[in-house]
Amino acid sequence: MNLWDQSLHDNPLIAILRGLDPDRALDVAGVLVDAGFRIIEVPMNSPEPLVSIERIAKQFGERVVVGAGTVLTPDAATSVCNAGGQIIVAPNMDPRVGARALDLGAKW
Repeated sequence: MNLWDQSLHDNPLIAILRGLDPDRALDVAGVLVDAGFRIIEVPMNSPEPLVSIERIAKQFGERVVVGAGTVLTPDAATSVCNAGGQIIVAPNMDPRVGARALDLGAKW
């Protein structure tokens, strides 16, 4: 079973960390992981979301799926994946964003 499927099986809830400050990313993610969360989303309209995603992915990437919400462009999807993100959530359903996410191996 891949990490996405295992994470959904373990806990189908997604922790959405709107407004997360990168300096608190590891502490907040650690509490969530300890509480059983396995999917973490950092919205792109948070302060320095790519920094938070990268930190969470490096620290917890083998145990959780991390990614971004409010991904509005294909370039933003690329940036999220380059930071270690594995899921892309886009509120506007731009097919180009979905295609880029899939090309990069992320869930859409």
